[in-house]
Amino acid sequence: MVRAWDLPGEKRPRFTKPEGVAAVVRNLGDTAGLTRMGVHLRSVEPGLAGTNRHYHVVEEEWTYVLSGRGSVRIGPHRLAVAAGTFVGFPPGPRPHHFLAEGDAPLVLLEGGERRPSEDRGFYVDLRKSWHAGKLIDWSEPFPPEEGDPAQLVVVEELPIFAHAHDVDPHARRAMRALHSPTGLVRQAVYWARVAPGARSTAVHTHERTDEWIFILSGRARVRVGSEGFEAGPGDFIAHPAGGAPHAMEAIEELTYLVGGERDRDDVVVYSEARLRRRRGMLEAFGDEGSPTIRLAREDDAAQLLEIYGPFCSSTPVTFELVPPPLDEMRGRIARTLERYPWLVCERDGIILGYVYATTFRERPAYQWSVEVTAYMREGSRRGGIGRALYGSLFALLVAQGFYNAYAGITVPNPASVGLHEALGFRPVAMYPGVGYKRGSWHDVGSWYLALQVPIAEPAAPVPLPALVGSPAFAAALARGAQFLRA
Repeated sequence: MVRAWDLPGEKRPRFTKPEGVAAVVRNLGDTAGLTRMGVHLRSVEPGLAGTNRHYHVVEEEWTYVLSGRGSVRIGPHRLAVAAGTFVGFPPGPRPHHFLAEGDAPLVLLEGGERRPSEDRGFYVDLRKSWHAGKLIDWSEPFPPEEGDPAQLVVVEELPIFAHAHDVDPHARRAMRALHSPTGLVRQAVYWARVAPGARSTAVHTHERTDEWIFILSGRARVRVGSEGFEAGPGDFIAHPAGGAPHAMEAIEELTYLVGGERDRDDVVVYSEARLRRRRGMLEAFGDEGSPTIRLAREDDAAQLLEIYGPFCSSTPVTFELVPPPLDEMRGRIARTLERYPWLVCERDGIILGYVYATTFRERPAYQWSVEVTAYMREGSRRGGIGRALYGSLFALLVAQGFYNAYAGITVPNPASVGLHEALGFRPVAMYPGVGYKRGSWHDVGSWYLALQVPIAEPAAPVPLPALVGSPAFAAALARGAQFLRA
């Protein structure tokens, strides 16, 4: 953490000395340890411009007005700004700068990407360009200037949405998205408010992206790894990619700006909850090096067929005679997930096993009961994978409002019977000679597990999509992870 106003200020501009352009800049991001983006505090005296008019070919920029008043020029537009104004600057020929007006300095929090090897910038009025740290004269014509007044928003006029964290039920905040209405796609910036005693987010860290926070008002207890400290207005907190797990708790009503990179391949790790978020989906993990549990996806179909196919063609475990086509497997996954959980256990991209639930019977009075199925990859039938998958599956089914689970097992199958009975299933029926496969008639037993204590007038179970993204969903995934072993 750095206290923004305690940092030494650097006079700008550094490389050009045009009339009417001057500012004092405090480098927050570098000082606090960010490496993938820059964040600065810029103060501009009345009557001056904060920078030369400029634009980037690749990098995105943004600015939030902390205090003062003035105007921003964006291409052909000149727009009034004051405290609480946010402006996004997508790349392209939208030359821009801020001008301070009135009696007090214009104070700006500004930031943007760092892509020095890809980016090129232009000072259009000076006819200069910079690239890879070098400033050169530019004689070629510039493209026509662009700009859109929609790049500017007044933050308090933006809609507020409530965000209740799906991993930590004590993490709740009101938020406004600043980046999306102003045209930014690779940078995220939010305004946020947290009530006293609530947390800003679950304890987490990002594997690939930097994150930053600038406190506008109120005070918070900040936790970074095993250390804690208080922060208040004007404090800047940086969380570099791969850094220590962190979160804040509001001591009094807290408002702040929070931002970072948007990277679809980033992984958010909630170490205390033993959960990870990958491409928007939560997955549970056990000890270091152990597998993870997550919802199945349609593109898992090929690996699921690798597991299921041999049971079809070589055993009586399933009464399908041949493996289903790939498209049919994709369809089964999609149809199941419309209502029921289908979970996979994965290590290093290899699916080791899967479980799912389906309709037990079609009549309405059966709706609180499900049939469950589990298959493990050859060589992966130890290590607690089946127990872990079922642990998460049962927790999800309870959260949905189901009461009974049934498993059909072709007998003899001592491994499957042992797993199910170890989890609390008990045999309730036997269907002798009910199926014929591979030259023999086979018996099938039915095993039963009470998921929860039955009640009078139970509510109808909710479909799985209504649960995804809730704290109950996260807790259910984590429930099974405790049984995973490396």
